[in-house]
Amino acid sequence: MALRLPVNATTPVMTIEDGSWLKTLKAEVQPGVFKKGREAAEARKVTMLARTDVGIAARVLGIESQKYDVQVAPGDDGKLDSLCSCELWNKVGPHCEHVVATSLV
Repeated sequence: MALRLPVNATTPVMTIEDGSWLKTLKAEVQPGVFKKGREAAEARKVTMLARTDVGIAARVLGIESQKYDVQVAPGDDGKLDSLCSCELWNKVGPHCEHVVATSLV
């Protein structure tokens, strides 16, 4: 699983430090998905958090101790790019609760 680097240098790119990613993430996911992600973050289910060349990566513990690998990075279109190994990623919206949890930690 790998996220791509931004290719269009003329598009404003979010950085992890600027905080605009949080507003973007909240707007992109359903309220229930954001709530579950926040609860997972608060329950300390995000492990192995690390900064990568383009963003952050982590493992998130799900129900019944499943482990999901997550990557999040600022996209070149002003939105977030994400990947998650769970079955719900990119099904109801562009992200999942594990992406939200990783982003909030």
